[in-house]
Amino acid sequence: LASYTTRYGKRVNPAFKDKVGFADAGLQNSSIFIRNVTEEDEGCYLCLFNTDHEGAVIGNTCLQVYGKNQPTSHKVQILQKKLNFSKAE
Repeated sequence: LASYTTRYGKRVNPAFKDKVGFADAGLQNSSIFIRNVTEEDEGCYLCLFNTDHEGAVIGNTCLQVYGKNQPTSHKVQILQKKLNFSKAE
């Protein structure tokens, strides 16, 4: 869906440019959000951080859509690194 590097900056896959954005982008903390979620967006999302020293740091979160609601956030911590996932209407 999206990636961040110091060389190329923030990048969102063109197919998702209207759905996904960055709340924060950096080497120590990166957060994306998914806007206007629908039932089609339900499922599990894999978060993959490639690091030079630790290799790949992987985590996942699952999204279930129940109906219109207020925006919520879900944080996942992986090996002392915090990944923020946000769902926004």
